[in-house]
Amino acid sequence: MTTKQNEALDTLADLFRRSRKKDPDAGIAFLGVVLLLAQQSLLDYLVAALLTQAQILNIPPTKSLFRDMAFEIEAVMHEKK
Repeated sequence: MTTKQNEALDTLADLFRRSRKKDPDAGIAFLGVVLLLAQQSLLDYLVAALLTQAQILNIPPTKSLFRDMAFEIEAVMHEKK
């Protein structure tokens, strides 16, 4: 990965961590980035980036990792409504 891609991945991971600590601004920013990437048909890149970050953080890439992230995204979406 390039330096810019690594920086983007670090920022995304930081936003996710902060959103899990109940930082509403980070949750909204994380959700916005995810939606933007999905709209630009870059979902495959996002998944690859998340898997890479999980590997860097020594988090096993289990189904529960993605399920937990999906629940976090869904919770933020419901809060915005």
